[in-house]
Parts: sequence; structure tokens; C-alpha cells
Amino acid sequence: MSVIGVIPARLDSERFPRKILTPINGKPMIMCVAERAINASLLDEVIIAVDSEEVYKEIKKFNVKVVMTAKDHLSGSDRIAEVAENRDVDIV
Repeated sequence: MSVIGVIPARLDSERFPRKILTPINGKPMIMCVAERAINASLLDEVIIAVDSEEVYKEIKKFNVKVVMTAKDHLSGSDRIAEVAENRDVDIV
């Protein structure tokens, strides 16, 4: 059985713009989330789903899996669905 975790990460949130790139202990906040997910024993793979080339480039520096998704998604769930639709997985 294949289990993946997909973390939707949108750069331009309305309540806290650029939140995912805000540094925490020298790393973008999204990397704190990703590192915890990567340490989860039940996940075979962790993918960060982004909507910004800037975020994509920043995340790639940390050697984690990142996928660029469409900017026009209405929700994080839509972003997750885009990543999962072409993967052979049992649980997302």
C-alpha cells in the first residue's frame, strides 16, 4: 500500500501574505511543516504543492519533493487533488 502526504502551500494568503516563506529558526515556515511530515512513519512520500515559482525555487534548496500546481485553485484540497490525480497511490 502506498501512502503520500501532500502539503498545499499558497504564497498569497489573505490573512498572512507570504506566511509560508516566513523564517523560523533559519528556514521557511513551510519547511518546518514538511520536516515533521517527512518524519511521519506512515507516509511513504511527502510532496509540497505550490503555486509560485519563488516558493518552488526556495523549497528545492532543501532537497524535498515539490510540485508546481495551477494558481487558480479555489482551495488547498484542489491543489492536493491535482498532485494526486496522476499518481498510483492508495491513500493521500
